[in-house]
Amino acid sequence: MIIKKILSSLVFGTILALGLMLFTFQQPSTTKAFDGSKCTYIGQCVDNVKCYSPCGNSCGVWVPGGACGSAVIGGIQPPDGVLDYNQAAAIQGGGGNAIGIFVFLSTALKLFTVVAGLFMFFNFFIAGYTLIAGAGNSQKYTDVRERLTFGIIGLVIIVAAYMIAAMIGLLFFGDATFILQPDISQYGAI
Repeated sequence: MIIKKILSSLVFGTILALGLMLFTFQQPSTTKAFDGSKCTYIGQCVDNVKCYSPCGNSCGVWVPGGACGSAVIGGIQPPDGVLDYNQAAAIQGGGGNAIGIFVFLSTALKLFTVVAGLFMFFNFFIAGYTLIAGAGNSQKYTDVRERLTFGIIGLVIIVAAYMIAAMIGLLFFGDATFILQPDISQYGAI
């Protein structure tokens, strides 16, 4: 009992100490000087620094406005897979820094649909074979009914996934195909 209390105190103390250390570290500063010539609008992230203009977008005077991009989380570079999606989003969006989460979600939804469709096809095939081979066995008919019921429920889930993605796109972005067929070129650089 005493050992359990000591171990739990040590674990709690370790977690508390690590948490305090993580929140007290200074964010790494960028060693490059801010280049305002790359800025095109207020709030744009250029070299991990937000663009800010004291006189609006029209005067052409740009000053650093705080950390953004990878500087916010300590200069961590995204993994190669994330970089691929970001580059795909940048190509669709006309270049610049882009976030490829919508391209990733769209691809994941398409992959999910293909895998679920193949699984349901296999499930329907097995149900048909079980029905033919059952030859009057009531337990086999119950198994077939369950397989077909779950297959139809799976089809409803697939359709619902597309409907939910379309509703989220319509509610948050004003376009039902925003997540299903991402085209971020109309929104400028992100």
